Amino acid sequence: MSESATEREMKAVHSENKKNLQADGWRFQQLIRSSANPQHPFHQFSTGNLDTLDVTPKAQGINTRDELLRFHEKYYSSNLMRVTVLGKESLDTLEEWVRECFEPVENKNLKPVSFAPVKVFEKEQLARSLNVVPVKDLRRVTLVWPLPPTHEHYDASPTNYVSHLLGHEGEGSVYAALKKQGWATALVSGPSNSTKEFDFFKIDIDLTEEGFKHREEVVETVFQYVRMLKEQGPQEWIFNEMKVVGDIEFQNVNKRKPISYVSALSTSMQWYKPKDVISAAYLHERYDPVLIKSIVDCLTPENLLLLNISKDFKGHTDKVEQWYGTEYSSTPFDEKFKARLASVPLHPELSLPPRNEFIPDDLSLRPVPEEAKGQKAPKLIRDGPQSKLWFLQDSIYELPKGAVQLQIWSPESYSSPHNSTTTRIMAMLVQDALNEFSYNAQIAGLDYKIDFNPGGVLLVIMGFNQKISVLLNKIVAKLARFDILQERFAVIKEKYLRDLINFAREPPHAHSSYFMMMCAMHPRWGWEEQVSILKELELKHVAAFVPLFIKSSRLEWLIHGNFSQQEAIEMVDAVEALLPASKHHSPLPSVQRSVKFHKGIEYLYQRSNINADDHNSAVYTWYQAGCIDDVVMSAQISLIDEILREPCYDQLRTKEQLGYIVWSTLRTSCGITGWRVTVQSSEFDAQHVDTRIEAFVESAVKLLLEMGEEEFQAFVDAVIAKNLEKPHSIFSMNMQLWEEISVQKYMFDRRERESEVLRTTKKDDVIALFKRTVADKATRRKMSVQLYASGKTVPTPIKDDPKRVYIEDIYAFRERMPLCAPNQ
Repeated sequence: MSESATEREMKAVHSENKKNLQADGWRFQQLIRSSANPQHPFHQFSTGNLDTLDVTPKAQGINTRDELLRFHEKYYSSNLMRVTVLGKESLDTLEEWVRECFEPVENKNLKPVSFAPVKVFEKEQLARSLNVVPVKDLRRVTLVWPLPPTHEHYDASPTNYVSHLLGHEGEGSVYAALKKQGWATALVSGPSNSTKEFDFFKIDIDLTEEGFKHREEVVETVFQYVRMLKEQGPQEWIFNEMKVVGDIEFQNVNKRKPISYVSALSTSMQWYKPKDVISAAYLHERYDPVLIKSIVDCLTPENLLLLNISKDFKGHTDKVEQWYGTEYSSTPFDEKFKARLASVPLHPELSLPPRNEFIPDDLSLRPVPEEAKGQKAPKLIRDGPQSKLWFLQDSIYELPKGAVQLQIWSPESYSSPHNSTTTRIMAMLVQDALNEFSYNAQIAGLDYKIDFNPGGVLLVIMGFNQKISVLLNKIVAKLARFDILQERFAVIKEKYLRDLINFAREPPHAHSSYFMMMCAMHPRWGWEEQVSILKELELKHVAAFVPLFIKSSRLEWLIHGNFSQQEAIEMVDAVEALLPASKHHSPLPSVQRSVKFHKGIEYLYQRSNINADDHNSAVYTWYQAGCIDDVVMSAQISLIDEILREPCYDQLRTKEQLGYIVWSTLRTSCGITGWRVTVQSSEFDAQHVDTRIEAFVESAVKLLLEMGEEEFQAFVDAVIAKNLEKPHSIFSMNMQLWEEISVQKYMFDRRERESEVLRTTKKDDVIALFKRTVADKATRRKMSVQLYASGKTVPTPIKDDPKRVYIEDIYAFRERMPLCAPNQ
């Protein structure tokens, strides 16, 4: 904790805080804290900035570093610490390492800090409404109830039981009732900010414009469900279903990355008994109806803090939150409203959920044919007019799980901005229509999504394999039938339109990535175009488009996991019968292509932030290296990324303090890869950041030249080890395989091939590639997006510079640029 390290960390905290100032999630969380009891530390600023860490302490004659050292001396005690070590070494060796590293830590026999009996919320701070102005265009009600701590009862999971029911989205749920009214687009519930002295139960409900007009009725619906829970009482069969699912998930849990696993276990050791540290998240061992009832009994109007969140309150508030500047007003509940909540009648459409038919009861493993054992790459077992089927039966993970990825390729989906927008909302409507049916599947360990991409629609189902085909057929049948109600179309259209408009409030680093894709990929349709198209789009337009989309489509599959080949073929046959696609054996479409930048030219897109209220700048620089078909290049550029990642972060973030967000990694799109750097800065303009990135590039050449052979070989070995490391779960492996299918490369042994290249790669090879693709201005292909913070002047383009191209009209730029060959 040197003076310089303390100063750097204070600046890093300040930079992180400035990054979050326009983030609604941080703003709402701090507003809840600021509304709490001022005598409780929960009330305080949760992160910090230079004012709280440096300026104010200095004004009070306080030295921050001295306070840090005092804090360390007072609280740094081994009896309060938990350590997890995972390794291939013997337990004796691991124990020896732990003793060597941690025995010097003093045991001061301290008790954990306690703030009892101070309450986190006093009575007068509850039964209140906060009307809040968000940054984004949101309409939401958030219900927050303080609870007594429940961590000692983790084996009974009383809070999870209540969350399971209030957050349910199937038949009889709060969400289903609100959705039927056209009032809600999302509902999430569960414990929040849990500690050993207090807990919170929180429900977030995203509303439509009409729903927000009826927000008091929305809250009443929640209380009607609570009343129903009170009258029916806890149900052991529901708890037993949760227990069965928890037990199945624990017995078939996917492996995690070691770094995240040990971090999670160290945290768990602070909360759970030693015997339960590994399993606690899945435990439902003890049915305790009294405990469940005690949680439900806390969900009263008197114990509620209600946040009404909408832009409609702009100009109608009288308070500003101290740390984030959130505009809000705070008023006690109207007595009539409180009385209505306390005496709501039962709602005829609210009920406990039906029994979950998606819970698997067949966890047996399919016998693997001898010739398929140990296989890591899928085989093409069908290449017909409708479908191209890649299949791999799992013999590695030996779990009753599977994954189905189905790309519905269609040249119509991205042929125009109108078709792009229509395809996306089509996918959203299908997912929305299936929500009540599919929610039980998700509870039972079957995750699925329907995604839009430039190639068409991607359907992904992952989880326990037994019921995957049931869910798959239901989804495809809904797409083929497309019997969508006008009321739901209006709701989803409003939600999609709001999401598009809210993109303007995303952070600058996200916008820099967007503009890079707009400049570097063709075709690519912008969000503003989609907004104008969506405003005019009607359900009849989508309904008319669906048959055209299906008729022009061709299906490409990856079926992987605990399936026999015959089961995979039967799944495909069933879907082909539901989708009357084209019978012509047409090639799969290559929809998007990468713009090919010229050597020796720097392409520059500069502009002010989309969000005028965001005072951060951002730079996204991409050095285009080449096509991933070139295995030698792709292997060596990945090695460059491995070598430079830490030095780039250390120089630009730690030493130069350019900003909290500093990334360097590979960017690959449309089969074209290259090294890229992203920086978001609250202190420096984009031009300065770009200059410092270039300075780092120059220093990186020296770093590579001076690197010893032993250090270089260590990096080579690290990349090879990462390439050849077994994916931690069948789903991770599935995603790796799908990467090859999605870009139509099908090089399923890419990592093995790149590893072979690296075994013979010399340091001079890497230096030559880095110079050619990144450092040498005469040969590199550089594209830089530079976004300037509000109030900063965007530099005037230098028109007579032959080595620099300023992009003013993105669409015109792409039209005149060469493109990389299809599938290259």
